[in-house]
Amino acid sequence: MGDHILVIGSSNMDVFIKTAKVPAAGESSFGSAMSFLPGGKGSNQATALARLGADVRFSAKIGKDSFGDGIYHTLLNEKLDPAALFIDEQTATGVAFIIVEESGENRIIVLPGANMAYQEAEVDQVRPLIESARIVLLQLEIPIPSVKKIIAIARRHKVPVVVDAGPAQSLPLDLFQGVTILSPNETEARALTGVAIADLDSAKRAGKILLASGAQIVVLKLGDQGALVGDATGFRHHRAYAIEAVDTTAAGDAFSAALTFYYSRGYSIDESVKFANAVGALTATRAGSLRSLPSREEVASFVSARGGIS
Repeated sequence: MGDHILVIGSSNMDVFIKTAKVPAAGESSFGSAMSFLPGGKGSNQATALARLGADVRFSAKIGKDSFGDGIYHTLLNEKLDPAALFIDEQTATGVAFIIVEESGENRIIVLPGANMAYQEAEVDQVRPLIESARIVLLQLEIPIPSVKKIIAIARRHKVPVVVDAGPAQSLPLDLFQGVTILSPNETEARALTGVAIADLDSAKRAGKILLASGAQIVVLKLGDQGALVGDATGFRHHRAYAIEAVDTTAAGDAFSAALTFYYSRGYSIDESVKFANAVGALTATRAGSLRSLPSREEVASFVSARGGIS
């Protein structure tokens, strides 16, 4: 087992539009700002890990176009090794259209593009990185057969796997058999289990279904209600930090990255979730996706100002 954390997932160009409130059906409204920034759950999580000080390898697929060029150079600036970044000459780079309300809440529509061209052939090419990783972090924004194959290779070599279960979609739960940590948010958990999460009791019901899938640990991301951890010993709730949210777009990705980072360094799942809550909260106080992700020093200052990790 090596020292690197391997992230395999999506890489998009994010198109942000800020507005006071998302328009209703048939309604038009003015935006106040627009920006283009590299993103995608995979890119965000790999960048978050790098800024926290992890040794990261990132694998994704982009198009041979201006958006792909922008992503490539951004990853270089973040000191992420592009060796496992594949370029598809036939398919455009993925694009995410993100509407951010003044409250910080967001709505996202994704055109996956080249992300959906990350096939099992690409998995075969990164097999050595999977087999030698300290831990593997995945999302569900590449083809599910590829995700399944990555999990199988990692399990065969006893490499822990964390799955961020976004975006929300209904999938056979046996996909997560043997996964070390499965971490959906409320919407994703409902898509997987059919349980609408309205409180901790319903969150626990969803968590039990996900644990029955064969995942060793379930971490339910509950937004401003914190996170719920479930494993063989039961369920524990960890409260969120009280903040003024500016933009929650990358908060979940920051959480997943921080959870993976701390857990890979030998911390317990509960300690890891507490750290992830802090990183996710700090991220939500900033605008943008990649540019909102904090360094380890910034997280330390945030936590210190609040009396430590709680």
